[in-house]
Amino acid sequence: MRRLVVLLAAALLILGTAAPAAARSMSFYRSTYYSVQFDWIQLDRDAAGDRLPPMETRPFGNVHIGFAFAQEFSSGQAWVFGQIADLNCPVDFVPSPGGGHGFALEEEPPVDPENPCTHIGFRSIDGTVPISIDNKLTRAVLGGPGVTVGIFGGGDPHGGPGEFLANVPINVTFTGVGPLSKLTFSQTFTDGTFTYSSRYSSNNRAADLTGVLGPMGFDPELSGGFMSYSREISRSRSR
Repeated sequence: MRRLVVLLAAALLILGTAAPAAARSMSFYRSTYYSVQFDWIQLDRDAAGDRLPPMETRPFGNVHIGFAFAQEFSSGQAWVFGQIADLNCPVDFVPSPGGGHGFALEEEPPVDPENPCTHIGFRSIDGTVPISIDNKLTRAVLGGPGVTVGIFGGGDPHGGPGEFLANVPINVTFTGVGPLSKLTFSQTFTDGTFTYSSRYSSNNRAADLTGVLGPMGFDPELSGGFMSYSREISRSRSR
């Protein structure tokens, strides 16, 4: 990741020997970075490939809905954060994805008469791991062989909030599909003293997932992701 932060400050002086006028200040910030995000649904299965039924003795349920985001903070290293919601569902039902949109995974899903799943709890993903991503956003790897990331509790029955549970393998490959898309957003506002302006733009490409995160894999029908290259610019100046 390439970051450039420049802070400029200047005082304007009235010509001659008069006292200085009120200082006028300006700041400028620019950042560029790569990132990936992905979501998935894991349906637990037995050795024969049949879905496991819900059981009270299975503390993490038989279905897991996950969402994760990773942003490069230095060359080849990324901070990754995510959440996993654990449910018990009938073997003939597949829930909708969650996380990053819809209700937050740490919240009890709203009552839905068409959703027969029981929400058990949630866990969080948090850590720093290697990342490699090409500049055309055609392929990325998050983690790798032998790399682990921390899993933390979200409250009973999955340990206390933020309680460390385990380090699990993370080795996720993103393969780009479809064309690049571009997102641009800008805004300007003032608080009466300072005027602030910002601009955000990103190139994005959808991706298929392969690999593992802990015991979970990525069913191509129940998972997907994005690779992004983003630019942020912000300025402020006093009146």
